Amino acid sequence: MKVDLTEITEEVFRMQTNTICMKFREACTIYSEKQPDSQQTIKILKHTDALLYKFTLATINLEFLWKISEFKKEALIKDDQQVGYEWNNSKSIIDSIFFESTIIQIRAFIDFAQKLSCVRIGYYKPINGTNHFYKILKSSESYLASQIEKVFKEVDESWGQVIRSLRDKVLHYDLIKTSHSFRPSIQEKNYEEFAQGLTNEMFEFLMTLSEVIFGIEWISGTFDQFKVHYSR
Repeated sequence: MKVDLTEITEEVFRMQTNTICMKFREACTIYSEKQPDSQQTIKILKHTDALLYKFTLATINLEFLWKISEFKKEALIKDDQQVGYEWNNSKSIIDSIFFESTIIQIRAFIDFAQKLSCVRIGYYKPINGTNHFYKILKSSESYLASQIEKVFKEVDESWGQVIRSLRDKVLHYDLIKTSHSFRPSIQEKNYEEFAQGLTNEMFEFLMTLSEVIFGIEWISGTFDQFKVHYSR
């Protein structure tokens, strides 16, 4: 079995980008059309596109991981040979390539969500980390800022801190420790299963953001059904 990366990418566009991302972009457009401040509108649209770009990259990397898992299961890899180093571990190296990229893109997704949220409350300067982000929200002293803070606190307490820790290990500190029985795993889950849970959280996060920062309720179903609901 050969893994066709182009085919995987196109599948993500069909199943994810043309539904989830287009709905969020349309919610942003609906909100923006009602705003008198054209300068803020331009910035909101720009940061929305950047956020959805990171969501798409993370989802593509996740699909790569699932394809790799299918390939390895079909190949029946059951090599018990001891591996001395991570860099020559054929059981895990290809998984790690896409897993680490997934982690980096998900963390970037959270960063871009922070930027979009700040623009929504009228803050356009750079954000210097998560702690600074929360200070910006508190200094705003608005109901919207308090709602945004609540959403991001819930993310931090559930999966945001996990992502930050893993990203820091990948970029700054150490290897992500895994077990290598047949395939690498983390927290007793194979990479693709672990990353799938995080990607599901990203989707839930987008639905919540749509309602909080744009005031647009997420409608289940296709993108066309979403547009019909809002008379688009």
